[in-house]
Amino acid sequence: GWGTRALALARNSQRGRIETQLGLAGAIIQFILGVWSLVDYPLSTPALASLAALCAIWMALPSAMRGRGRRGDTDGFASKGPARDLALR
Repeated sequence: GWGTRALALARNSQRGRIETQLGLAGAIIQFILGVWSLVDYPLSTPALASLAALCAIWMALPSAMRGRGRRGDTDGFASKGPARDLALR
């Protein structure tokens, strides 16, 4: 659930990866919107509902990025050819 994912993001936030930090930011924003929903209906506005959806995507980003690319690839894409050979030297 949400809590499990938020705790996993908090534990991994020290690694400094941008997708993990975005995920943690998304969890914090969703928590604030959830607490705010106890006294008001902030998710009834399209802008805040869109923000909540964006935060959910941010929270899923570290899992989606895991396993992409190969060791040594800095951009996450498997490049081939002479450019890759020069980059690894």
